[in-house]
Amino acid sequence: MKFINKLVREPALTIGVLTAGLSLLVLFGVPLTGDQMAGIGIFVGAVFALTRYLTTPEVEVIAQKKPGGEIVGGGAVPGLKGELVEVTVVPTPPQ
Repeated sequence: MKFINKLVREPALTIGVLTAGLSLLVLFGVPLTGDQMAGIGIFVGAVFALTRYLTTPEVEVIAQKKPGGEIVGGGAVPGLKGELVEVTVVPTPPQ
């Protein structure tokens, strides 16, 4: 997985690391106020939230497994919603 994908996938972790980094900078004498650090954290959080929203694909349910084990058509299959279906699972190669 690419580095940027990991950052976008875990925005809370990224913001936590950023906040810790800003605190470390202040510890070593960089003149940042608490308000400036909060503003930077909020801005970065908003950027990551927007990036995640724009890069997360929409998912449509083709089939779903019911608690009894039967597999039925999902909403993405017109005419088969709720009907029993046969599903073939084809693994995708790792990227």
